[in-house]
Amino acid sequence: MPAARPEHAIARITESWLRTSLMIACSCLGPLMHPQAASQGQPSGASNQSSLFTRIVPNDCHAPSDSALAEVKSALARFQHIHDREDEVRALILLGTLYEQLGEYQQALPYLQSALPLASDGRIKAQVLTMTADAQTQVGKFDAALRNATEALSISNQVGDLAEEASAMRAEGEAVYPSSHEKALPNFQDALALSQKANDLKAQAMILNDEGAVLQQSGSPFEILREALSVEDRISDCRDEIGTLTNLATLEFDRGQIRNGFGDFDKAVALERQVGDRTTEAETLHQLGYLHSEIGDLGEALSLFNQALKIKKEAGDADSEAETLAAIAGVYREVHWPSVALRTYLQVMPTIRRKNDVPWQVLILNNMGAVEADLHRYAEARIYYNQAMRLAPSTRDPTTPAFTLWGIGELEQADALPSYFRSIRLAREYEQGDLEGEVYASLMDHFRAHHRPNVAIFFGKRAVDRFQALRASMGGMSNDLTSSFLERKSATYRTLAEILIDEGRLIEAQQVLDLLKIQQYSDYVGQQPSELGEALARSPREAPLDAQFDEQLKRLVDLDAALQLAENAKPKQPSAALQKRAALRAAEVGFNAFLEDLYRQLEGQDGPAAAVESVTGAELPLERLIAADPHAVALYTLEGVDHYRVIAITHAGRFSRSYPITQENLDKECQQFLDILSNHQEGAIPAAQDLYRVVFGPVEKDLEAMDARVLVWDLDGSLRYIPAGALMNPQSHHYLIEDYSVVNFTPINHSLEDVPQLNGAEAVGMGTSRKYDQNLEALTNVETELDSIISDPATPHSHGVLPGIILLNGQFTEKAMEEKVRAQAVVHIASHFVLKPGNDDLSFLLLGGKDEDRSGYHFSMADFENDRTLNVEGTKLFTLSACQTGAANERQVCFVAGKSGVETAECRAGEANQREDGVVMEGMSEAVLGKGAEAVLSSLWKVDDLSTGALMADFYRRWIGSAGKLTKSEALREAELDLIHERVKPGDFSNPNAPTSFADPYFWAPFVLTGNWQ
Repeated sequence: MPAARPEHAIARITESWLRTSLMIACSCLGPLMHPQAASQGQPSGASNQSSLFTRIVPNDCHAPSDSALAEVKSALARFQHIHDREDEVRALILLGTLYEQLGEYQQALPYLQSALPLASDGRIKAQVLTMTADAQTQVGKFDAALRNATEALSISNQVGDLAEEASAMRAEGEAVYPSSHEKALPNFQDALALSQKANDLKAQAMILNDEGAVLQQSGSPFEILREALSVEDRISDCRDEIGTLTNLATLEFDRGQIRNGFGDFDKAVALERQVGDRTTEAETLHQLGYLHSEIGDLGEALSLFNQALKIKKEAGDADSEAETLAAIAGVYREVHWPSVALRTYLQVMPTIRRKNDVPWQVLILNNMGAVEADLHRYAEARIYYNQAMRLAPSTRDPTTPAFTLWGIGELEQADALPSYFRSIRLAREYEQGDLEGEVYASLMDHFRAHHRPNVAIFFGKRAVDRFQALRASMGGMSNDLTSSFLERKSATYRTLAEILIDEGRLIEAQQVLDLLKIQQYSDYVGQQPSELGEALARSPREAPLDAQFDEQLKRLVDLDAALQLAENAKPKQPSAALQKRAALRAAEVGFNAFLEDLYRQLEGQDGPAAAVESVTGAELPLERLIAADPHAVALYTLEGVDHYRVIAITHAGRFSRSYPITQENLDKECQQFLDILSNHQEGAIPAAQDLYRVVFGPVEKDLEAMDARVLVWDLDGSLRYIPAGALMNPQSHHYLIEDYSVVNFTPINHSLEDVPQLNGAEAVGMGTSRKYDQNLEALTNVETELDSIISDPATPHSHGVLPGIILLNGQFTEKAMEEKVRAQAVVHIASHFVLKPGNDDLSFLLLGGKDEDRSGYHFSMADFENDRTLNVEGTKLFTLSACQTGAANERQVCFVAGKSGVETAECRAGEANQREDGVVMEGMSEAVLGKGAEAVLSSLWKVDDLSTGALMADFYRRWIGSAGKLTKSEALREAELDLIHERVKPGDFSNPNAPTSFADPYFWAPFVLTGNWQ
């Protein structure tokens, strides 16, 4: 079964739209405030009690304190003791309001209900009735809320209070809304008109939110919600603003506006903490957890769910606690703990059923069906899905059946297509782009399994296009979030690329792989390339069918909507509904006939070509270079589930080869090889030979026949962590670097076709040799390394081949780097780089200082990425002569059972539950490429100080000294060969711990050249 399954809105808060705001207590209490003179027989101290109504005033942007609550309760007891009914009423209303502000509606209700029989003034009674109705709606007592709101409406109408009449009418609509959205709308519309007449901005904002809730079911409420937000901002109404922000965020995420959704949720959480509304904060944390789980950021999702669960447990809210437990069960399923997930779902189902919360029952049943399918208990899964389908119509949520239908399609592959296509129709009608993409991916898997590869490709391209659109909407979000989303979807890209390669459609496969890599790198360097918004290329056979599919789908969606309008029309119009239903059935027949024709045409051998002949995109500069150089070959690799594949791009065309190995086994071989090399262990040769057979063996004979000399690698998955030049030919016992120049390529490389002109070029060399950090040793050879590369008149011992400046230790500051790297042909940095995988804030380059301070400075990856003044556009080579500057910055997440439940923890090697599938964020080298450097020389592991200096001096001497005769890749190859063949040896034998030779790949293999190799 496909990797993506219907794990949908498991964490959506029930009816979060109607987040009732508070009636300001001052408006209720004001008319009753009456200073009483002591001469009227008032007991001593009573005036102080009355003054609390001027001191303790509900505030929409700050939470009431415990001391304020205690003071009002004390005053209430005093008023009751002296039989001061007016102040007693005011204190009861104030307590009810304060508890509502805390989100504790159950505690607010007794105070408000006690105030009702004591309120003699009609206006005050109407306000208390409305507040009581609001609280009752929040706790699910809708019938009682409706009765109180209706009575409040009658009283306010009698006393002629327009503002209160509008509020009562709103409360009446909110009480009706859960049972009938349509019946509630007239209340909201009439209430809005009244509030506008009364110029009651607070009421207007609340009612606009309610109208948005109704419109969400049938249209787009964005404008109306933004209008509400504007009003709330004008009157500093933080509590209502929270509700509007969460409503907007939920809608934005559903409609694919992911970055905006996260931004609005974050604002809401900040306001909730400001006002001290713990109940609402728990709901928003829950929703944020759901959103993080949807994009695959499971570690953060679990953390947010656990935060929400803690608050709910403290509040004793068992119903809401069950909802969060259900969401946590969804995470368990995602990390492949189906038994634990099912047990958790079964634990919460009685609570959901007791609440008679049908929408939640349907969601849980869907997810239980998916978990049973994971456990290969298909009969049980079918039972749960069928229960969900029977309940779905009563949820009044039109998107719910789409998820159920998708699940049934996944389960019953023999007859899956009707369920899939019905799910797509609903997803398109209600703008569920992510779901639509997932179902297209399922269709791709279905047709691949049924040996119809060209049909599979057709739907796979539609899936990728949907995911590309969603990815584009995430622009500006953090690297962690965007990479999590991409990892979650990467299986679709990979499967599509595999099918295209197997069908010989190599240009299209290359485009898909480039999109996968472009997304990854753009996430990392904070760019939004234009390719994100472009659709995949279609062949002459696919293009018209793709357009027709959209036309047919739009027709079905339009007819669906028309039928719903006819069925919901008032008064009823049976003939119109029958006519629309007949038209829809006819269109469905036509759609099915079109699909059969589509399958036939796509798999047919006649007609227009089935493959794309050319595409535009990131690969064009590379292809032009390859076409012009008969000795250069580009190799695109792909780790598949059961085969490794490689596309070779040569001056004469393309071809592909494969090797039968599972992704898991290839990952293990890569990790073993990397561990041996980076730790200077025994066993490097057999490991290098084994990987050679897999990675290079499939194309070896082809490239020998072509007399290839330069290999440009686009490495995938775990292969990106290894030095390709250190692979060894089992027959000749040559390292790959002995027979070929080796360079890496990424789709964000700039100016690949630029042939560097270095006459008169200058360089800047920067580094640290002192011990600035107690955890990092002094790099005693850095000064010698810089002196051997650069000739700086201000540095007496420098004698390098490049004229320029050297900034060592205290001179090497962030400020100096910003100033000196601009317009430099070559930048060389020799220092410590500390990599904390997945954490840009803790990964850092060691500088001598930040500005004036010379005591050392951790210049983090995040600082580097965000520093707009640090620009290396046009730099021909940026060398990072430091540890792990090109190593994979992979973010791993592990889940472990702790005392308080399942939590995330630091992963031990090979134990990550959340595999990144090769879609990982790289190290410092990628950030440098993103800032404009044409090529980067970086390291894959912690390098030896002495051998690094020797290698760098040799490399620059050959490259610069050749006066353009040697490319960068050739110069690096020859410098590495000098170490391999011991033409360059350690110069200091006085140290008994110093190496006696640099021939081992530990010394020469970590440095990889990425980008322009010329």
